[in-house]
Amino acid sequence: MEDAPLSPLRWRLCSALHARRVAQRMQAEGLDVVLLLTGDRMQPWRVIERAHAPIDEVSACA
Repeated sequence: MEDAPLSPLRWRLCSALHARRVAQRMQAEGLDVVLLLTGDRMQPWRVIERAHAPIDEVSACA
């Protein structure tokens, strides 16, 4: 199953562009967020509040 191609919708939802848009919306609401590259194929980018960022796992943020 992991080797199955992603659907067009999943492909868009997994994109860095989509993650940046989510982060921008969260920032517009006053949240301090970071964008993390997870290495997970189904969720390669993750937007979380900076206070909850796993500092030992963060090598770069946007």
